[in-house]
Amino acid sequence: MARANAMPATDPERTTVVGADMRDPHAVLDHPHTRRLIDFDRPVGLLFVAVLHFLPDSVHPHQIVRTCRDALETGSCMAISHVDNETAPERAALLETGVRKHLRGRSGP
Repeated sequence: MARANAMPATDPERTTVVGADMRDPHAVLDHPHTRRLIDFDRPVGLLFVAVLHFLPDSVHPHQIVRTCRDALETGSCMAISHVDNETAPERAALLETGVRKHLRGRSGP
């Protein structure tokens, strides 16, 4: 947050930083800065890029994604990227060594 806040916004009316925990999707979705900039009554794009594999199954990442998806208007788009443990098992083993990532198979938990 400190680094993000230190960066000057090129357009403060259209740019913001939300300090919230993605494990609490309502804290992100309902944050006043989010609501000021994003009209959830219109289609929007949502990116879960390289973040879900940092969440253990115990915090229910599938439910977090579902909650966010349900907040989107019809016609919205969601992109998800996630390291899996099936495509390249040797690479997955290397990633899990020394890095706290929670790799999942394609079918989820």
